Amino acid sequence: MSKKEILLNLGIILRKRRIELGYRSYEEFAHKHDITPSVVQAAESGTKDIRATSLFKICKGLNLNINFTINN
Repeated sequence: MSKKEILLNLGIILRKRRIELGYRSYEEFAHKHDITPSVVQAAESGTKDIRATSLFKICKGLNLNINFTINN
């Protein structure tokens, strides 16, 4: 699997979970969890390889186990 495919798949998982939790926008989620909105947007769109610390914050806010996110 290429880097681009990994980032796109990760973005799909993150966006789906955010919507499941009732957040209407990535901005709403970002502000509630003290994450820069552009980082959440980049993670969800798969356009940027975000830092591990940012991924951890996003997963924590989404109540996702980071191992689940990586393995899927």
